[in-house]
Amino acid sequence: MRLTTINIGGGKTRQSNFELLRIIAMLLVLVVHADFFSIGMPDTQDIQAHPLSSAMRFVTQSLALVCVNLFIFISGYFRIRLKRRSILNFLFMVLFWRAIVIALYMAAPGLWPVEPNFSRFGLIKMIVPGYDDWFVESYIILMFLSPIINSYLDNHSPGQIWRFAIAYCAFQFVASWALETYPQFIHGYSALSFIGLYVLGAAVRSKAPLRGGQGAKCLGSYLALSVFAALAAMFAIRHVGSTTPAGNIVDRMFGAYNGVPVVAASLALFLFFKQLSFSSRIINTIAGSAFAVYLFHMHPLVRPVYAYVCQTLFKNYGTWEYLALVSLFIISVFAVSVLVDFIRRWLWNFLAPTCELLLTRFPPTPANRNGSRVVD
Repeated sequence: MRLTTINIGGGKTRQSNFELLRIIAMLLVLVVHADFFSIGMPDTQDIQAHPLSSAMRFVTQSLALVCVNLFIFISGYFRIRLKRRSILNFLFMVLFWRAIVIALYMAAPGLWPVEPNFSRFGLIKMIVPGYDDWFVESYIILMFLSPIINSYLDNHSPGQIWRFAIAYCAFQFVASWALETYPQFIHGYSALSFIGLYVLGAAVRSKAPLRGGQGAKCLGSYLALSVFAALAAMFAIRHVGSTTPAGNIVDRMFGAYNGVPVVAASLALFLFFKQLSFSSRIINTIAGSAFAVYLFHMHPLVRPVYAYVCQTLFKNYGTWEYLALVSLFIISVFAVSVLVDFIRRWLWNFLAPTCELLLTRFPPTPANRNGSRVVD
């Protein structure tokens, strides 16, 4: 499943620069979940006692925090084309990973080093796509809103789209950081935040190609913005703490997906990859299963195990040993997820003709004014 556009069928050639970006973004998701998500943000005492390792963790978190925004940028850049077969493909992928992990847990609960806090009824609810998973839930909402958003994009100039995207992202930053009026905006964990990122990704498509040297400037901007946000957050947390109200404000400003430095760094890295041009069948194949990595390690039954492994490594090893071991762990999780997902892809190719046959029994969707169908 490509989390670029829901219309993933057909013979369109994938652009390997964006496929590589998708792979990198998923690796960064694993990094984010191995750092602050699993072992927490360094507090004042941590920073004072271990300034170098704390600085490395802040910088690593900041460099990786662009991950979610990159996925939504890609979706907006290529546009989500809502088709019935592709919706079924997406749902089948989510259901496959939900079911296979639940089946493994029920068959061999002794393999789990952490006892999941779920009842039998909770295990049944896990089958529902989006249950206990803010990203899948938000992306499904974005999918079904995409025809409306695309209609807006089709009927407005690039300048208007850019102004809307910037104003929307600025509003959600103010709403989540300064006003705290809209809890749905906090940290960017919602479809509301995805809308602004989706439109911003679409706006980038209208931007002229970068001239010589500008690609390097974009990459440098990403690095500079990320390091600045990391060091600014570390300096502030050192003085106000991470669990105080002031610390929460610092976290929302520098450590949230919808924070200004994070969105700006995400955009800079996206522009860098946009100007690349190459083709690789290996990259395209691996990227086709990148989303499976998320569905596996953030499964409600696997998530505490992932965090437990990262916490254990962090507590029992020194800085450099921990970095080597956690890197190996991240690569292993990525590789296993991609390999297992080949089974899911084979099953879908086997089931797709039957699904298409069933879909032909439904009447076609009425065409819109342009003659195209909203759901095909």
